[in-house]
Amino acid sequence: IVFEFEKRQSKQNAQNFPQLKQKIYLDTMLNVVNRNYLELFNSKQKMDIYYSTYLPFNKIKLPQTINVIMFSNKTYKVNLKFEKQKLN
Repeated sequence: IVFEFEKRQSKQNAQNFPQLKQKIYLDTMLNVVNRNYLELFNSKQKMDIYYSTYLPFNKIKLPQTINVIMFSNKTYKVNLKFEKQKLN
């Protein structure tokens, strides 16, 4: 399932936060978000976030491995892996 938001923006502080286009990809079999795509409205700046492994915590699954691709005139790739975390 894909949830699309065309012009997402903070209502409390619209002046300081830009409008975003956002797509959230939900894996209904695993009941997790596996991708989150964000793009600044009227801009070439974008960020694509992929979640590949999850850590069960109570009745939810938290992302454990996160791959981020950001574009702002250059492409940046960031890979995050959470290990040995203490959850409060």
